Amino acid sequence: PAGFKPEIPMTGIFSGTAQAGTARPKRAHALAEEMLARGNMFIQKQVWDEAAREFRKGIKMEPEYAEAHNNLGLCLLYAEKAEDAIEAFKQALHFFPGWGMAEANLGLAYARLLHHVQAAECFHKALEKKPAQPTVWLALGDELAAMGKADKAMEAYQKAVEHSPKYDMAFARIGMLQ
Repeated sequence: PAGFKPEIPMTGIFSGTAQAGTARPKRAHALAEEMLARGNMFIQKQVWDEAAREFRKGIKMEPEYAEAHNNLGLCLLYAEKAEDAIEAFKQALHFFPGWGMAEANLGLAYARLLHHVQAAECFHKALEKKPAQPTVWLALGDELAAMGKADKAMEAYQKAVEHSPKYDMAFARIGMLQ
């Protein structure tokens, strides 16, 4: 719907580990993971500045740590710094190309800035990697609806319901379009 501001989920598909098991110097990786764990704790408490500080420390220790870039982007997005979040998500994708979760997060950042075409492209990429993500289908539907593509939005919302039959938010969006 016109003027709709998408909700940024606090849980679900938008956080996690991308590079578990990849080869890196053990000491630097262990310290960077400690920073990531602390940052995640601050995310749960919704203390964005502290979380961002921990993720930046992890990135400083291990610049190619995609999870730290992704989670830094989440902090920035929650703190209403979408432009900066976009850069962090792009860094995560640079170091871990094709990571669907980072693609979905990048889509959320574009959606926050009302860049509907870019957001929809990111959601499509995320769904190519892992199609059974109702929250991403919902976000895609919101972007398609904002672009005036009601039929395509309806299809996306129905996919969300297909993957999560009790997804009230998707049913609400379907109702709005009807």
